[in-house]
Amino acid sequence: MKSAVTVSEKALEASYHVAKLIARQKKPHTVGETLIKPACMEIVRLMLGPNEVKEVNKVSLSADTVKRRIHDMSSDILETLIKKLLAAEKFALQIDETTDIKNKAQLIAIVRFVDEDFIKEHYLFCKEVPERTTGEEIFRVTDDFFKIFLEAALMVLISIKSFSIIRAWALPNGIGKQLCEKWSRTQKKKINDILSKNL
Repeated sequence: MKSAVTVSEKALEASYHVAKLIARQKKPHTVGETLIKPACMEIVRLMLGPNEVKEVNKVSLSADTVKRRIHDMSSDILETLIKKLLAAEKFALQIDETTDIKNKAQLIAIVRFVDEDFIKEHYLFCKEVPERTTGEEIFRVTDDFFKIFLEAALMVLISIKSFSIIRAWALPNGIGKQLCEKWSRTQKKKINDILSKNL
């Protein structure tokens, strides 16, 4: 039997979708609360009625919320990429140096790897090069990222292995679902903490 999706779950999902649109358009985070939400509420009020407006009003689009949603999505994308790179075992790294509008040197890294018989290309990171853009400094910035990357990758591997062991033990005893969900949330938070503190 399918469980009904609650309004709060729909509102949360809608909040993530709008945050993704804001990020893709490179708009200020405040646009969600100052333009998008009022526009949606007005459209719904005119086309569907005032009762439906209450449902739309439950979607949180404050600047802080949009910022958090974008950060959550980017951490999730990086975690997924880490898993794919671990599964691929080998990957190519392309590094390029550029200058931003403030005349600061930026180092951009792109990875290529085989995923399900296709060569995939993904953005890996963009980091400011604080010193001069020498080969040594470029290596240091890249090496620092991979030290953090490997720590997060190790957490992913530990999570997967431990999760499998817990499931094998807990499911026959009837406490598996709650234990596995709690473990998954805890490990995801640890990985996100590592990535957000360092990247």
